[in-house]
Order: sequence, then C-alpha cells, then structure tokens
Amino acid sequence: MLFVGINPGVRSALTGHHFAGYSNRFWKLLWESRLLPERVTFEDDDRLPEWGFGITNLIARPSPGIDDLRPAEYLEGWKVLEKKIARLQPSVVALIGVTLYRAVLPLLDGAPAGGARRSGGPQRQLQLWRDARGLPGARPGDRAPLDNNGRLLYNAK
Repeated sequence: MLFVGINPGVRSALTGHHFAGYSNRFWKLLWESRLLPERVTFEDDDRLPEWGFGITNLIARPSPGIDDLRPAEYLEGWKVLEKKIARLQPSVVALIGVTLYRAVLPLLDGAPAGGARRSGGPQRQLQLWRDARGLPGARPGDRAPLDNNGRLLYNAK
C-alpha cells in the first residue's frame, strides 16, 4: 500500500518526516486501523516498508497549508506520482484525505464529467491503479468513520 499526502506541512519539512504536525492524526489512525503491529510516530516513517507500506506526497514543496498550492503543482505532482506508481506497482494507493481525493479525481481516467462529485472509499479505475482509496484525512477537522466504540472502521480487502 502506498500512502499519498497532498504536500509536507511546515513541521514535516523541518523534521524531515511525513505527517509530523502537532495536530496531525495520521499515525494514531494508522495504529487504530490495525494495519501496523505496533504504535509508531512520524519519527518512524522510515520503518513503513518493514510492513509493506510506502509513503509519499503529491506535491514535494512544503507549505503552511493547501491554500498556498497552485493548480499547476497538482498537475505536475500527478505526473510524478503516476511514474512512482508505475515503478512501484503498489496493490493499493491510499489518498490521504478527501481534499486530495477531490483534487486528483479530475486527473483520473473515467472521472465523472462536468465536475460531478464522487464519494470517497474504494474506487476502481485507471490502468496504473488497481485500487485507489480516499481515506479519512489526518487533520483534526476531518471526520474519520468510527464504530459505536469510537474505533476507526477499516474495510480490509
């Protein structure tokens, strides 16, 4: 599985680790999803290949927020990401957060015409992608799907 974020935040750029923001919940949610055998933090991002995972960003340039990103950067980032996917051939590409999913959706073959919106979750499309998933974002304002006990719901294949 290849996890894809939009771009590094300021703290990620400063620390050199993915999803390092103080309020970022990526690592907590990854643990709660039961995809990892132990708790990890952003400082352990280089260990993800031990468990068959990779991590990257659509746009390499750090910024304080996504509002600072230009539309051309999304397109250029997509071209780079397509090459990574073709080279690495992950079984699943997990787009982290609905904002990234909606930004990438128009670039996918077979996307709805006229800007029609499609919900997150498993999506089957593209020659390069066997399975693309828009996962809940890790920012505090994003809503993760939880069960009645407050645990993250994860639909493993």
